[in-house]
Amino acid sequence: MEIQTIIVVFLGMFCGIHCYNLVRLPNLLESPHIRNQSALVCTGDKYASVNLEIVPKKVFCGSLIVFKVSITPKTDILYCACKYSLRWNGMLFAFHESPGLCESDRLDCPLFKGETYTFVSQPNKSEFCFIQKGDYNFTSSCTDQNDQEIMCLTWSITWI
Repeated sequence: MEIQTIIVVFLGMFCGIHCYNLVRLPNLLESPHIRNQSALVCTGDKYASVNLEIVPKKVFCGSLIVFKVSITPKTDILYCACKYSLRWNGMLFAFHESPGLCESDRLDCPLFKGETYTFVSQPNKSEFCFIQKGDYNFTSSCTDQNDQEIMCLTWSITWI
């Protein structure tokens, strides 16, 4: 079976479970160490429009970076819970759950349907010089007050 066929089948299974469609985002980072970069977000009737940006796009060891996330919900969000995972060479490296983001200081709910909200992180010192070579896959999924998935993202890179 050709690799393109495998990818199409996998994405079809993923979308059958999680979403109507996956839309590719522009590359999030530029570095001579990055290969095979892919960032995908779910789209469909219930999924918020999401844009993710890392500034500056070209990163070096020790440089300050800022994450910007813009969200336009397709339904009113009164409650939001997210799960994040990071895999390195296929092995689970990190997993985190953030229930009740609206009750924390991270998210000011409600988020109203059709309005765009932009969240900007504090500057973080890049630690890219410490990243081990390998394949990395970050996934995130968020649900609303009805336990309905409203956002999802997957970002994969090969670090050489």
